[in-house]
Amino acid sequence: MQGIPSSESFADLLKTRPLKKTARLMLHHIPEDRECAIGVLVPKRMAKRAIDRNTLKRLAREACRLRLQSVRGRVLIRITKAVVSVPDSDRAGWWTELHQLLDCLSQPKL
Repeated sequence: MQGIPSSESFADLLKTRPLKKTARLMLHHIPEDRECAIGVLVPKRMAKRAIDRNTLKRLAREACRLRLQSVRGRVLIRITKAVVSVPDSDRAGWWTELHQLLDCLSQPKL
């Protein structure tokens, strides 16, 4: 699993229709025949404090590492609502929301 290297790749993913949405997150995916590349987009206007942006990115990367071993292609997780702060008490909520978002990729297609 690797990161998405350039902003051009983000642009391609952002042009696609979201695969799934939750209350605060959105998932974009382009299936390709290569190893899974993950990008996490947490803009400064959505989370003002660097500690909150870094915490959300860390949570998202860890959730992807645990859930997306068999997924191929590019995956982008982005924040859709502004975040005031990410206290320790709310991390479980973010974790649950990330797993709900990633469930659609980790389930086999029929």
